[in-house]
Amino acid sequence: GHTSAAVIRVVLEAATRLIKSEVTSAPILQSWHALVDYCRATMGHLTKENFRVIYLNRGNMVVADELQETGTVDETPIYPREIAKRALLHDAAAVVIAHNHPSGVVAPSAADIVATEKLVRSLAVLRIKLHDHIIVSCTGYFSFKDNGLL
Repeated sequence: GHTSAAVIRVVLEAATRLIKSEVTSAPILQSWHALVDYCRATMGHLTKENFRVIYLNRGNMVVADELQETGTVDETPIYPREIAKRALLHDAAAVVIAHNHPSGVVAPSAADIVATEKLVRSLAVLRIKLHDHIIVSCTGYFSFKDNGLL
């Protein structure tokens, strides 16, 4: 019923906040699994693709976490210009990008690979590092860095 649905939403929100606090309390490279868990909790279950950017300072601490775009069931745009603009606004030295695949298949598409390569080149001009591109679903995740694509 309505009460059960409300309780589930509250529990999900509380769990997401707890995971996010783990991500933001230490340098991101020390809490990588918490970052993946956070991305899966916030986006893994969604029915439309969402594209998130996590901005980091020189110490790899999170300075901002933003949902940049919401797409369709099988694509969402990545705009390097907007990511660069927001990174400069936040004085970010690095970023991690993440998006979900509602299909459950976390393997990157050809478009995901091309867009990531384009973003790396665009950010490099500004001396901003792309640490990783993570694709999540309700069943798993794919890391471009772990799989040699960065």
